Amino acid sequence: MRETPISGGGTVLVPAEPEAARAALLEPAVLRHAVPAAETLEHLGGGRYRAVISLGVGPLRVRQTVELTVREEAGALRLAGTSHGALAHGHATGQAAFEAAGPGHTRVTWRYEGAVGGAAALTGRTALVLTARAFAARFFARLRARLAMAR
Repeated sequence: MRETPISGGGTVLVPAEPEAARAALLEPAVLRHAVPAAETLEHLGGGRYRAVISLGVGPLRVRQTVELTVREEAGALRLAGTSHGALAHGHATGQAAFEAAGPGHTRVTWRYEGAVGGAAALTGRTALVLTARAFAARFFARLRARLAMAR
């Protein structure tokens, strides 16, 4: 079945110094809290993670197993991941860069490229991009809240 390409990105301000923000994104407990609809999240070692999440794409609700590899590279994080479930599969790569933005704050600039296949891809590119954008907004809102609690 055909895959639908998706991409996106943005910038978000988080309440932590760059090193603390970057380190938080590697902590399983922080990720478990920040990933919307995460049923499980486990650290497999060596920058590898596996999660089961429940996502809504248009009228569909899908349960996906996501495998993610994260590498630190020159002050940034590089990510590569795959997902699979009964109604969808996908793959993506991404990057998050961290820049000091005043005392106690970091500007995180992120971007991703990927593709989604299966029945979820039939909802159309616009629905997939809007779902990914909403997922990212929820992820960073939850991350900001978690980092604010740690202050």
